[in-house]
Amino acid sequence: FVVDEQSGGLNNHDNWKLVNNLVVNYRVQATQISTHYGAKYVRDTIDAQSYSGYTDHLGIEVRHELDKRWDVGARASLLRAHAVGNEDYSYGLAVGYSPATNLWLNLGYNWAGYDDPDFALAGYTASGIYLRLDYKFDQQSVRDAAAWFTRK
Repeated sequence: FVVDEQSGGLNNHDNWKLVNNLVVNYRVQATQISTHYGAKYVRDTIDAQSYSGYTDHLGIEVRHELDKRWDVGARASLLRAHAVGNEDYSYGLAVGYSPATNLWLNLGYNWAGYDDPDFALAGYTASGIYLRLDYKFDQQSVRDAAAWFTRK
């Protein structure tokens, strides 16, 4: 839930939005399927005039490990603004490389794309080339890092 109020300028602006994201992963041997659904309801009031709308995001990504360090993937997603009937698409291919434990680099290209910061964690959806860096933090990696920092 996000609230934004601005007053004293040319117009008074009162905005709130409710955003929720759901990601589900399924893995079978060397192939992982990841689905994402995000929902957003926004209400804007600008100088006593109210506007509202519902936007959702639906995406899927399939990745296949080639070996312990390399993988390839394809992804597609759809962003819909229901009140105005707009739809935007994103789709592309990527190659991933893991140079160290819990570290993953992903180089990809999207032929079509869009940008919505409320759904940015679902993956890179803008058009063009991108490079992503992911690091996995879990109980064991935190223990390993703490042991490294406290070693004598």
